[in-house]
Amino acid sequence: MRIAEFDIEVEYKEIKNIHLAVYPPDGRVHVSAPAYMKDDEVNMFLYTKLSWIRKQHEDVLSQERQDKREYVSGESHYLFGRRYLLKVISTTERTHINKKVKYLEMYVRKDSGIERRRTLMEEFYRIELRPVLETLINKWADAMDENPSSFEWNILHMQKQWGSCKTETRTIQFNLLLGRVPLRCIEYIVVHEMAHLKEHRHNKDFIRLLDAYLPDWQLRKKELDEFIALPFVEL
Repeated sequence: MRIAEFDIEVEYKEIKNIHLAVYPPDGRVHVSAPAYMKDDEVNMFLYTKLSWIRKQHEDVLSQERQDKREYVSGESHYLFGRRYLLKVISTTERTHINKKVKYLEMYVRKDSGIERRRTLMEEFYRIELRPVLETLINKWADAMDENPSSFEWNILHMQKQWGSCKTETRTIQFNLLLGRVPLRCIEYIVVHEMAHLKEHRHNKDFIRLLDAYLPDWQLRKKELDEFIALPFVEL
């Protein structure tokens, strides 16, 4: 739901009272509304809270960002929900990353800087994430009666959301940082964005789609929101 400058997530639940929150680190605005409320009623409520939302959003964005990556040996990095320790190894040959049982081995030039190491890690996440997304998209295209060739998808390093869907062009974008989180959370994002091919708004019809296709989506969303590898910070 769009209110002034904010895209607000609206979730209808079997609750008595409406709940509004602004979440770090990106200032995501979420409202949980009783199932009996209408969209117009939620819209009116949010407009009455617009000053509060702006203040909370400003406070969240002013907080110091956490978890800066330096790409040195001993750092923790997550791949599909599993924690690995980074080993940085000097090489004069091809720079690359090897995945071991407990380690990610990063082979780089001795004088490589943080930007080159970050780029190498991004390339690694992209290589690992693409086949996972492709498998899930094909699975859910069949379940949701969608032809995979009827829409496009890509992977981007996004700052404020796990995914997005442009209904008018039938284009889905997935955040590169999904490579960090558990597979069941990635599947939730895939279903969420593909549901937008049918309903572009976060309304009751959209919630019904999620309930029908992925009944435990709320648990998966909670797991994603609370995952230890904080979202929307540098890789």
